[in-house]
Amino acid sequence: MTTAVAPDIEILEHLVPEIRCSNDKHGDTIPRADWWYDQHGCADRLFCNACVEKIRARFERCLGSGLFRALECGICRQDFTSIDDLYRVVPL
Repeated sequence: MTTAVAPDIEILEHLVPEIRCSNDKHGDTIPRADWWYDQHGCADRLFCNACVEKIRARFERCLGSGLFRALECGICRQDFTSIDDLYRVVPL
């Protein structure tokens, strides 16, 4: 029995298109995705650095303003008092 050697990854890189941010508000210039966004299992998307920062800032404003005691998930309707419990981001 012979074992095939895996091809060099650099040779294959051109076959995989660059992963783009899934936010549709970028218009014609869609940046590269930098993060996998996981909304506590209800939703997941790929986002660029700018989108992740906008999401974080918006959630921090909502919770930090005192107007909201919790953030409600639009999918499961569960309340979250911590951004870390609501979602996580993992670098690609």
